[in-house]
Amino acid sequence: MPVDEKTFFKWIIPDYCYARTKVMKSQCFKMKQNPQITWYTALRYVGNNSSPKIQFCLHLDNTTSLGTDIVNFCTSLSILDSSNHPVFTLSRMVSFNKNNINEIEVSFGDLQFSIIKNYFVKNELILFYKIDMSYKSNIQHLQLQKDEFFITVNKFNTVTLHIGNKTINANKEMLKAKSLVFNKMFSIDMEESVTNDVNVIDIDYDVFVEVLRFIYTGKIGKSDNLSMKILKAAHFYQITDLITICEEILSINLNYDNVIDVLIIADKCSVQLLTNTCLLFIIQHFKKLQGSKKLKDLPYSVLQEFIVNFKLTDCD
Repeated sequence: MPVDEKTFFKWIIPDYCYARTKVMKSQCFKMKQNPQITWYTALRYVGNNSSPKIQFCLHLDNTTSLGTDIVNFCTSLSILDSSNHPVFTLSRMVSFNKNNINEIEVSFGDLQFSIIKNYFVKNELILFYKIDMSYKSNIQHLQLQKDEFFITVNKFNTVTLHIGNKTINANKEMLKAKSLVFNKMFSIDMEESVTNDVNVIDIDYDVFVEVLRFIYTGKIGKSDNLSMKILKAAHFYQITDLITICEEILSINLNYDNVIDVLIIADKCSVQLLTNTCLLFIIQHFKKLQGSKKLKDLPYSVLQEFIVNFKLTDCD
């Protein structure tokens, strides 16, 4: 039985202002856990219209390989500005059915040049896709709580956390509820469970504040520049939902300069979705990255996976 899967893809289209008469198409990729399904995205010009159609195309090699009657895809497209913030986002829901044809084209409509030209970064158009593949009737997304968080020294003072020369008082039960590491620490006969003092090692204070913010509220602050460090902390303390948020933040902020660093951390933290997102980015923009000295720093296992993925060719 195939499994649910999520994919992120960031596509930077260089010199878009000067290439608007061309058909632009991404590489063709396989779903990581469901390789019988391939996909690509394209900007197509129809007739004399100067505004292209944005399309997302799914292809199923064999409908009998589904193992189920229906597969749902929720695809969303965001156009990003120079700060990697979405200018606008469009979403579409489509389904594969055993009785359907094997290929589906999802249209996001016309891309009006006059509207988006003010958001170009050095004539680059930046598109960000999120693809949720589900065998359930409804795809559920992570809902963040709305309550705000702030640290005080008098509130929730059941545990004292020591980060460098600073301390934070926190609620033991909330730490246990969100973190498998804290849960184990306070549930067995460890020194911390008796003294209620915890030394936080190798994590900066501002990073741990964001970890606590998530534990209390389900969200983090504007921490794009800390996301890699937060991911490492979330991995260490085994906070699964925080890892998921960091994956999306890092995916949407991928660029030519940081993608290899993000890939190395994703591999060390065994974060497969982010690892795959980085590989897709490198493959799509390999001409820009092939001269990077950082490529030699990639672990052997990542290089193997890169070589396998790089063999994929453009869809017809």
